Amino acid sequence: MHERGYALVVIANNSTELINAQLFDGLIVFNYTASKAYFQKTVSGLNIPVVMMANKLEADNAANIIIDNRQALTSLCGLYGQSDHRQVCFFTGPEDSYNAQNRLAICQDYFKENYQIDITPDLYQGHFDFAPAYKAAKQLLATRQYNFFFCLNDVMAHGVYRAAEELGLKVGQDISVVGFDNIQAANPIFEPKLTTADANINLWSLEVVSNLLNRVAHKMPEKNQTTYIPTMMIPGDSVHFK
Repeated sequence: MHERGYALVVIANNSTELINAQLFDGLIVFNYTASKAYFQKTVSGLNIPVVMMANKLEADNAANIIIDNRQALTSLCGLYGQSDHRQVCFFTGPEDSYNAQNRLAICQDYFKENYQIDITPDLYQGHFDFAPAYKAAKQLLATRQYNFFFCLNDVMAHGVYRAAEELGLKVGQDISVVGFDNIQAANPIFEPKLTTADANINLWSLEVVSNLLNRVAHKMPEKNQTTYIPTMMIPGDSVHFK
């Protein structure tokens, strides 16, 4: 971006006043905490191109460049059928998070279609965070209610790992755990290695920047579009197989 003469300004909150101040040539949004309807109205009123990285909007000036959750989740869900751990639960993310709800819907459909299991009674809100996932996992593991923990991000999986360790349980032997996001690529905090999913971050970054700069250069926003960035399963040692 700097080579094209642009500076990147990072805003860590939903500052509508700043966004509407006409100070920017374009906008990259990684995530937002306002309602979708409110943010869609805000984006639609802007006369600049917008790229969404973790949400989908239908505004004409918005391009959604998001990871393909289904691609990797299909492989992760398939591991349940190969494991002898059959008591499965799911740790989910915030209700206003696109990725949390999209990943959950994919898992619900897969388990219903392939295993004839309705996972609704076995959902636990982990808020994509360590502390609530750790607390819930500690209670569930103490009663041995579940032995397969399907976490929709790696931070919650870390909470399950910690709870298991404190209770003297071994991940990959006594319980199975899967995650999503592959944070261990930058921070090896999982022992044993977590089975998770990863997106092509380099491709994602290039697509986002290229899309925004091309639309800024043409001055006219293109029609709403969605591009999916490939994901893949990263095998680890956290699932016990038959």
